[in-house]
Amino acid sequence: MHAMREVVLSNWVGKTPAVNFIDHDIDAITELDKPADYMIAINVIEHVPEYERQIVNAVKLKAERATLRLICPNYAIPYEPHLEIPIIFTKNLTWRIFKQRIAKSTIPNPIDFWRDLSWPTQRKLR
Repeated sequence: MHAMREVVLSNWVGKTPAVNFIDHDIDAITELDKPADYMIAINVIEHVPEYERQIVNAVKLKAERATLRLICPNYAIPYEPHLEIPIIFTKNLTWRIFKQRIAKSTIPNPIDFWRDLSWPTQRKLR
């Protein structure tokens, strides 16, 4: 996110808007100096076991007509993009079939990584 922030700011055309980047877990923030006008989470909520609570907290911190944009893989599509494996009906069944492949992944701590995945879908997010 820091690198992306620098790319955006260094390539911005025109007057740079006043932006306050906050690098904290949304659960650690109880209030802001002023409500947020725009909030974005890119590839975050699929790593949060109880993402519903974080979304509720974000909504509390944003201005009434602000935008909250959540970008994440759509687990309604039967493919797990981090580990590049197909989804076989449920997370549990997928684990049982691909356990060895997951464990051998180059992702640091792949089993913990797998456990943390929450598999959000549009239906669940709604």
